[in-house]
Amino acid sequence: MLISILIPTLLERQDVFNKLVSGLYKQIKDNKLEDKVEVISICDNRTVKLCDKRNTLQKLANGEYFTHLDDDDKLSDDY
Repeated sequence: MLISILIPTLLERQDVFNKLVSGLYKQIKDNKLEDKVEVISICDNRTVKLCDKRNTLQKLANGEYFTHLDDDDKLSDDY
């Protein structure tokens, strides 16, 4: 089973996004889930509405299940 984690972000929020993704990848690696989780993101400069970004991310997802994260979300250590 594959789970897709979908994250829309903006060019000016790369520092916040990088923090989120770094923690997310650490959890994926620590729990040996590399083959069970995919992370997909879209980054733009406010030319695309958030709802359209989310819809595009869902179309790109290969997972049986998916979840959306925002670039400024804080993850617990056992997300």
